[in-house]
Amino acid sequence: MDESRPIPIEERIERILEKVLREIRDTIIRELFREITDILKEMALNMNQLTARVDELTQRVNQLTEQVSRLVGAVGEIRGEVSEWKVVDSMKGVFNRFGLEVYASPWRLFDAYVIGDGFLAIVEICVNCRESDIDQIKRAISVAIDKLGSRPNALAVFSLKKPKSSVIEYGRRMGVIVENSPIRLAKALRELMEKSKKTK
Repeated sequence: MDESRPIPIEERIERILEKVLREIRDTIIRELFREITDILKEMALNMNQLTARVDELTQRVNQLTEQVSRLVGAVGEIRGEVSEWKVVDSMKGVFNRFGLEVYASPWRLFDAYVIGDGFLAIVEICVNCRESDIDQIKRAISVAIDKLGSRPNALAVFSLKKPKSSVIEYGRRMGVIVENSPIRLAKALRELMEKSKKTK
């Protein structure tokens, strides 16, 4: 090939065009990569912000869940107390016929107390009583002494549903009357009151 031969114009233009096209292509690719990189950075930043926001919202939801749980617990406790007061109120007439008075207790360890002629009984009220309710009324003796001024003559657990025979037997062994009939409970307490009068 003859190096001294002049390059034809068409070939020179073609080379220049190739060079320009190559440079344009490289520039476009660089620009595209730069834009894509910027977009990816922005997306990463947005993802970090979204993650932080989600974390914040999750924390808030957890706080609200705790508050709702506390409120549900408090409402349940209030409902329980209202139910116990209703039960005590419904027992008043029956107990009066047996010469006994029954009152709702403002103290947590027992739900009601019954008084008669020099006689005191404390009562735990439950829907479906278990051995733990018997244990609780036993633990309430010191509270009764402190708040009511004398040691109870009798301990009772009043179950709205029929208690299991094992619970009744456990109560008997622990010296606690377990009953689901207000009439039978009033009779049993009346008998204990009569016995305590004779021993005085």
